[in-house]
Amino acid sequence: DDEVNVNEPFNQWLVSMTALETITLKNMDTEGVNNLLSDALHISPRLSLPLSSVLHQKAGGGNPLFLKQLIESLKERCFIYFDLNRRRWAWDLDKIQDLKISDDVVALLIGEMQRLH
Repeated sequence: DDEVNVNEPFNQWLVSMTALETITLKNMDTEGVNNLLSDALHISPRLSLPLSSVLHQKAGGGNPLFLKQLIESLKERCFIYFDLNRRRWAWDLDKIQDLKISDDVVALLIGEMQRLH
């Protein structure tokens, strides 16, 4: 009675979940990071390029997961913020450049979790 019946619908679904497809993401180049930022921040690519260059370098050469976490971290720390006077997103590039960020996405995530507690 402790046996699992593999033919039951839930168990079939559960077994099918182990066959998930793997998606491989390549690092983004500076232009890709700039396109992402300019779209996300609703600003001209010309304005976001200096920030994109710094983030590309700090995010391990454009690692998408690292980049996402880095942007979230910068926003939470108010290094990227919405400027009500100019009615657009802005950032403190000098502070962002001076930030000491680990080259390891796992270390960044752990650091963020520690900072929040």
